Amino acid sequence: METQEASTNPQRFAIERKRHRYLGSMIEELSAAAADLDQAVAAAQQHALANPRDYTYASYAAAIVRRRDNLLRTVANLKRRNSSNSDT
Repeated sequence: METQEASTNPQRFAIERKRHRYLGSMIEELSAAAADLDQAVAAAQQHALANPRDYTYASYAAAIVRRRDNLLRTVANLKRRNSSNSDT
């Protein structure tokens, strides 16, 4: 299917291929950032257990959990978008 499309509209095929690679790169970068935030969440939770009176870490942990969750939602949307574009 791709070869037929490439022969009928090579410019469009090249653009779609480049876009697919770009989205894949974004997915990798955002997934790595989410993994880093997972580690930060674990460290914040350990700190909160060690210092239960330090209330600042609770709000910090909540903020990085929200950030991580937002990144994971973005990754899921990009994966869906990337897979739907590769099917066309």
